[in-house]
Amino acid sequence: MKKIDKNYFLIILISCAMLIGLKHYNVFFASKIDYINQHVAFLSYFRELFHSSHTIFPSLAFNLGAGENLYNFSYYGLYNPLFIPFYFTSKLNPLYYMQFINILVYISIGALSYKFFKLETDKKSSLYASVFMLLSSSILFHIHRHYMFICYLPFLLIALILINKYFKNGKYMLLILMNTFILLSSFYYSVSCFLVEFIYFTYLYLKNNKKFILKDYIFKSLRFILYLFISVMLTVFYLFPSFIAILGNREAGKSTFDLFSFLMPNLIIKNLMYDNYGVGLSIISYLAIIYNLRNKDLSKKVLSIMLSLILILPLFMYILNGTLYIRSKILIPFIPLIVMFLGMFIEQIDKVSISKKKYFVGCLIVFIYNLVFFRNYYLLVFIVDSVLTYLIICNKNKKKYLIILIIFLFMVNLGISYTETFLTRKYYNIGNYNELVDKIIKEDQEVYRIKNLDGRLRNVNNIFNKRHYTTSVYSSVENKYYKDFIKNDFKVSVGNKNKLMLTSNSNILFDNFFGNKYI
Repeated sequence: MKKIDKNYFLIILISCAMLIGLKHYNVFFASKIDYINQHVAFLSYFRELFHSSHTIFPSLAFNLGAGENLYNFSYYGLYNPLFIPFYFTSKLNPLYYMQFINILVYISIGALSYKFFKLETDKKSSLYASVFMLLSSSILFHIHRHYMFICYLPFLLIALILINKYFKNGKYMLLILMNTFILLSSFYYSVSCFLVEFIYFTYLYLKNNKKFILKDYIFKSLRFILYLFISVMLTVFYLFPSFIAILGNREAGKSTFDLFSFLMPNLIIKNLMYDNYGVGLSIISYLAIIYNLRNKDLSKKVLSIMLSLILILPLFMYILNGTLYIRSKILIPFIPLIVMFLGMFIEQIDKVSISKKKYFVGCLIVFIYNLVFFRNYYLLVFIVDSVLTYLIICNKNKKKYLIILIIFLFMVNLGISYTETFLTRKYYNIGNYNELVDKIIKEDQEVYRIKNLDGRLRNVNNIFNKRHYTTSVYSSVENKYYKDFIKNDFKVSVGNKNKLMLTSNSNILFDNFFGNKYI
């Protein structure tokens, strides 16, 4: 019987310590912004819809926005495997369940990262790398802000582990299952996830073959792509209507991009380091990639080139974002491969030789570039980070400064987290109208809509009864004809600056037209 690696327990303890350290007193581990009125509200509504429609393939969300295509909301995890158990409950509070899932996802990211990194490095280096993975500001922040940004990561990490095993035993059924879970968890990030897997597949092919044979590589790559395609076909029942809904209703980014914008190197600190909507890693992570550009091992050199191009060229961000815009949040799935390189770097850190002059010049170029074009407080963090990284690579006691860097990055995450507006118990309890709505519906059996002007932002997507219908809706994808009718034809004042939010309004003509019988 194999002994359980004690480092798994240590990672769980570190994960819990980080979560406890970031949580404020007397608040939920959940953001006030979007969390309660989108993520929790849709999770609750999906359960109600499955129960009331008596089908696993409902298509109409008649309760919201005067009636919407349900697949306008599939982005929020309609068939997310982590949500399926919740649908079989009736009384379980969706807020408590969502918090539990997010915390479970975070802890599993740490444990699975360690297992994945152990395939490439020793235990100690893998432990350090796992901590850096947990310290990614984007991962740590979105545990309590946008779960769809990171909920697929456990399945991606398992898929990467299975790809490694695939080269040893040729088994692929579990890999297809994990990719199916990735698609069901987040179709938006699935393209990036599949690219990550293919890059890792290429790395392992080069690593396990002494000679590169193009014909053999193409054949094996096509077979691997077939496994990805099978996962797509298994989820087409959900992907196809979601794609049609997005195609018909999603507003594309209004910015225009020229060739210069696509090819201008992405050296923005906010995109690659510290920020919660970027990659959120330290300088040392990118130093590990750059260091391997000159590696004699072809597999590591090719992997470092691939990652460098994807991270530096905005063209890849534009394509992976579905040609909507250039935003760095789509690079989050690449974090496991970046940190894998970091683990390798830490393993051989005592033998690492880096030119101090080149390091200084590189940091200076990045600093000046961001000082001129993107001035923000991250520049101060960058200075401290670059100094600590310099001390790591230039001193004999490297591990000591590595721990100091970890502590510093945790403090940075602490600062980022404290800028979050957490959901208070008072705010959560205000505006719960279940009893009132139930009473109205019990006394009046007709079909009508109920308008809620109290806490319009808080209750924009809240449905308190299966026969409770509203005209309000807040989603990334909405019926564009309904939105156009309200804003341009009826010229209703929506009462907020968010163009995606259609809250309840004070307009008696609109109420009569849409059957708002009660307020």
